[in-house]
Amino acid sequence: MIIKNIISLFKQADKSCTNADRFFLGTNKKVVICDLEARITIDSILDIVSKSITEKKDSSIKADSNLDKLKKDFDFFSYLKKRKKNGKVKYENSRYAMFEKCEICGHKNDLVYFKDTNSFYCFGASGHIGGSIIDYLIITEKLSLKEAINKFKYELCGLKEEKKVIHSITAKDLSSMKLPKLYVVAKNLLGQGLCVLAGQRKIGKSWMILDLCYCVCTGQPFLEFETTKSACFYLALEDSDSRLQERIKKVFGDKDIPDNLHLATKCEPLDKGLIEQLENKLEEYPDIKLIVIDTLQKVRGVQGRNQNAYDYDYKEIGKLKEFADKHKICILVVHHLRKMKDYDDPFNNISGSTGIPGVADTTILLYKDKITDVNANFMTQSRDFGDVQKILFFDDFKWNIVSDFGDFATGIEKLSYRADPIVITINKLLEENPEGIKISSEELYKKIIETTGTKPKQKKPNALTRHISETLQFNLLTFDGIHYESPSKNGGSSGRKMYFTKLKKDI
Repeated sequence: MIIKNIISLFKQADKSCTNADRFFLGTNKKVVICDLEARITIDSILDIVSKSITEKKDSSIKADSNLDKLKKDFDFFSYLKKRKKNGKVKYENSRYAMFEKCEICGHKNDLVYFKDTNSFYCFGASGHIGGSIIDYLIITEKLSLKEAINKFKYELCGLKEEKKVIHSITAKDLSSMKLPKLYVVAKNLLGQGLCVLAGQRKIGKSWMILDLCYCVCTGQPFLEFETTKSACFYLALEDSDSRLQERIKKVFGDKDIPDNLHLATKCEPLDKGLIEQLENKLEEYPDIKLIVIDTLQKVRGVQGRNQNAYDYDYKEIGKLKEFADKHKICILVVHHLRKMKDYDDPFNNISGSTGIPGVADTTILLYKDKITDVNANFMTQSRDFGDVQKILFFDDFKWNIVSDFGDFATGIEKLSYRADPIVITINKLLEENPEGIKISSEELYKKIIETTGTKPKQKKPNALTRHISETLQFNLLTFDGIHYESPSKNGGSSGRKMYFTKLKKDI
């Protein structure tokens, strides 16, 4: 402190020299300074210290006006005098007091209390530290910042510690409150919050996502689920612009491409700014109600070496759920299934820990029992909707519902029925002739080839008539409400006419 005073008094001093054993106060200029008033005093040294303590800002303590007032009003001087290790006050004036000992460094005459700032400073070789009562408690009691504040407030100042309670509400009060309803993207399927779509690799999850986004953007049903029309933001993080463009052409076909479907192939991971990017996107396009992240692995941060897998998954996915709930939107995350299978509970096949489906409000599975199977299983578990179980079939770059799980056999039969060239031809003829059609087996045979471009499996017209009478007529009535009358027994194949009529009301 003496050196600092000297350097401050002599402007020509070499300020770069900080070695206390050898400091240079001369100058290379021929200047003689003689100021008899420039004297070093204890007060001048303590003024510098007092100023440094006043200007000190503790960034670790958040602004707390109540705590500041307590520190200002606290009799810190009396507290220091009670500490036996500090000894008695050796010197005192109107501005400061010096103790004969210091419990911080253990030296004599090194502890000073400043009355104007209600603070202390230790000048000892192992000290050189000062501050408020909080700092003193941290140093002398070996406390953390939080522990020091609590001891000061509740023990030294005598405040009563607030009891930690869980604020609750009665069921009656809650039932009478007017609360906003959860936003629904697809009725009975997707709603506000976080959704996870998990499926086997290359099964067609991205095709399903594009179809979903198109349906939501245009307000059309998705897999027979009604949608709420809104803008969508699809992060296709495993695709390039070129591949995404090809997918759009195949899924949308000749349909008008919606201008409220936003696409991206790159973004930051969760631990490096993804949430901020999504915040900015919603600020720019507040009509976005569905955000799809394809895939989860592309946005995950780095797991800590000693971090539990469940805790890590729950925390990572929890960030997305918190964001979705905050903005009352749906975030759909695409994920994978592991190779090992749990046949008792298919949802256990989701890759990663149970922390992922644990956070999700809705979990959707898309999988095949065998990779060579034509049909896929579609299952959901949801906090807000009933569980869904469907059999799906992928055709023309789009997933279609075959049936519910319980009606699988009927669904397969219906799927085969719809693909039958005989059925396709009869439906087309009835569209052109709503009053009904009379047609011979020979004429129908030719019409089938003309309409579908393929020959029926039945090689002869008579076999065609027999197939319709014995096998097809029940499904015609069941699935399309088409009534069939067999031809009369008189006449040949060209003279005997089959009669098809569409019932006014489907059965």
